[in-house]
Order: sequence, then C-alpha cells, then structure tokens
Amino acid sequence: MNALLASVRHRSAALTRTAIAVAVGLVAGWLLLVTVPRALDVEEAFAAADDCPVAEVSTECRHTVAATVTSTAADHQHRSTYYWLGLGHVRDGPGALPGRLKAGPLTHRPGPAVPVAPHRVKMDGRAPVFALVRPGADLQLTYWRGEIRYVEFRGLRQYTTADPRGGYRLPLAAALFLFSVAVACLRGAYCEALRVTGPSGAAKPVGVAGHVGAAGHVGVGNVGVGPVGAAAQVKSAGQGESAGYIGLSGGADGAGPAGAVGPAVGSAGFDGPAGSAAPAAPTGPASQEPWRITLPLASVLLISCFAFGTPWVTGGVPTAVLLTAIGAAPVLAGAACVSQRRRRRTTDTIKVAPLAPSVEECFPGTIRGELPYCQEGFGYLVAAPGLLASTPDPFGLLARCPVPRTLTAVRVRPPYWTDPGPRPAPGSQVVECRDGATPVYVVTEQQYSAWVLGALRRPTDTPFRAGGTNRRA
Repeated sequence: MNALLASVRHRSAALTRTAIAVAVGLVAGWLLLVTVPRALDVEEAFAAADDCPVAEVSTECRHTVAATVTSTAADHQHRSTYYWLGLGHVRDGPGALPGRLKAGPLTHRPGPAVPVAPHRVKMDGRAPVFALVRPGADLQLTYWRGEIRYVEFRGLRQYTTADPRGGYRLPLAAALFLFSVAVACLRGAYCEALRVTGPSGAAKPVGVAGHVGAAGHVGVGNVGVGPVGAAAQVKSAGQGESAGYIGLSGGADGAGPAGAVGPAVGSAGFDGPAGSAAPAAPTGPASQEPWRITLPLASVLLISCFAFGTPWVTGGVPTAVLLTAIGAAPVLAGAACVSQRRRRRTTDTIKVAPLAPSVEECFPGTIRGELPYCQEGFGYLVAAPGLLASTPDPFGLLARCPVPRTLTAVRVRPPYWTDPGPRPAPGSQVVECRDGATPVYVVTEQQYSAWVLGALRRPTDTPFRAGGTNRRA
C-alpha cells in the first residue's frame, strides 16, 4: 500500500510539472512566434518611414508639427518617476493633437485655479529634452501612425514612451525566461517519472531497501544487527530451511554505495552454492538532502535571469538566443559536476550513537509502515529504555501504541523521496527499521534520533515495559 501511494504521489507530481511546462511553453511560444515578429515589423516600418509630403499627410509617414510647452511634471509613484510634457498652441498642423496624449493626475489645492495644459505626452526618461525645456519653449513633434514618437528641441531629439524601437525586447526576454522555466519543469517531471519506473522503464518497488534471495539448501538462522549502518550478519541454521536474506547495509562498510542493499550472496556468513555470482547491488533512492533542491533551483534561476537579460544587451533575436544558449552551457555543466561530486562524497548512513533517556521523553515523530502499530495521525513518540511508542498526545499520556520487541533498528539516514507518508520537515532524519521482513520507518527530528536508537536497544529486564514509571515532569 505504501509503495502504491508513493507511486501515485510521484506520478501526480510528474503530471503536474508536465502540465505546468506545457502551459508555460505555450505562452513562451506565443510571445516568440507572434508578439516578437509583430514588434519587429513595427520597428522596421518605423525605420523605413519617410517624411510626409507637404500636400499629403498620412499615418504611414512621419508628420512633424510645432507646439509650445505649457508645463513640465515629474510624477513620482512608488519607486518610479514619470516625466510629462504639457503641450499646446500647435502650429503648422491641426488644432487638436492626435495620438496617445494622456491627461496626468491633477492635484486639487485650495486657492486660485491653475490653468491646466490641454494635452500631455509621456517622455522616455529625463534627458536630453525634458531637462532643458521650460514652459513657453517651442518644440517639434513628430507623429507616426497617430502617435507622437519623438520631440526635438534645438537640435536635440528625445523619444516618447511610444517609441517603437526595441519593442521586441520585453516579449523576447519574457519568452526566453519562460522557456527556461518550462525546460526545468520538464526535467523535474522526468526525474519524478524515474522515481516510479526506474531508468530501464520498468516499474520498481518503492520503499523496500532490502534484497531477498534464496540459496538452495542453506537457511537463515539468526540475523545479528550490530551498530547502526553495519552489514547484517547472516548465520547458517541447517538444511531444509528457506534461505531468504535481507540486506541491511548502509554503504558504510564498503558493501556498495550509499543506500545500497546488503552484502552479496555468499558473503557475511552466508554460505551460498559454489561458484554462484554475487548480484549487483542496486542504487538506493535519492535522499532529500538540501543540495538536491537548492542546486537545481539555483541553476534554473541563474539561467532564467541570464536569459531575461540577453535581449537588452544584444541587437537582434538570433544573437539573444545564441547568447542564452552559450551562457546556459557552463551553468549546466557546473551543476552536473557539483552534483556528481556531492553524490560521491555524501554518505547515506548517518552515524548516531544510541542514547536511551533515563526517564520517559515525549517528542515529535511518527512511525510509518504497513504494520498495525504504524498509526496515522500519531505525531508524537515516547522513548525510554526498552520502550518506544507512538501517541497523538503531546504529553505522551494517552492512546500509546508501543512497538513490539521484534522491531530492530538498521540505520539512520536522510529522508527518501520514496518514503511512505507525507514529506517530513527539513532537517528530519529517518531511523530505518525492520520487523521481520517488513520495513518500518521512524521519522523524527535530528536531535531525537539517538533516543529512538536507545529505546530500541532493549535490555532483558526493564521497569518501563510495565507502565512507564519514573516519568519526567
């Protein structure tokens, strides 16, 4: 059941990320294939437009008229400043100024009425014209397609916010940014799918770290578990018994990489048939280590921000796309190199010394598995020498569900993405246990893992089994 739930969770995550990638990719495709070409066509038409003849005025040619500045205003809104020129007394043209002329906000103050400029145009910055002109100065306004594109004053030219040049940059930057996000989402969906099917495409069991095998006439008598993370010692018990073996190695003894299963057949006291080949130890699932999240996230943010900035420093679409690809290559290579080195250096098993509390201690934690004492909603653990129980009571007094003596600690490790149940909080640790052949996972905070190990290391006689005396107030 836990394996099925984990598989459903990963498939749902993969489908969600795929849907997000498709939606973001469609928006980026629309910007790149529709909006950017349209902006480029407008820019080319503006660059190719000539001055209008005296006898014929058209919106497709540049038409220049003279006007007088009636006011200048710098509106400060939040952290932005907008520069407006008030225009009037138009000469050599129609009395009403066509185009995108917006009326700015008016401030009503007590006192005599102040004349308001009939029309205002928003300038693209302060320099050079806006900083020089004063009310009463004469300007030359140039129209194209019904909008004022730039103004001229004493040989200086300043464009308005209706300047069509470079209008493709913003949609292109947004398209490259969204494409980077879409690719990252597809990569995440692929990784989620691999956690369910494996690299070969075949469905793999989720949540079982051991390997069960058979060896003919030699059986298993006892499984001795030493310190946490050590390989399991399997002893012979005679003929005729089943020879199943469960690998409990954490990779700290040279038995394979971190997270691999236990020793191969014929090793660690297991007498297999002569000449039998040891099976290859499969790689364990990916753990929820912080760098596995921060490294891809940092790479995506760096590439996306770089992609968003390339259109503003280049002179065309092909150059911006090429520069984005060139800039993304070293980031991806560096992330892959760092990830590979971290995988080799990071040990899966965490060394924790068992420490049994002298009195009963209640702390946050859950027990997950497919056994009756693995109760959902029991978010606290009670630990003492020879006692480990789960409870929904934060004081540890009510509805205790103790674990049996058959539960044995194997090792302490980081959480896996394939672990059953919800994802634990950051910084949590998992005490991987076995109850016979059934895996059980005790999830708690880092500072309480030693108490869990100490509680599972039971002495022969303990007063805490009977009813929990000597409890700390």
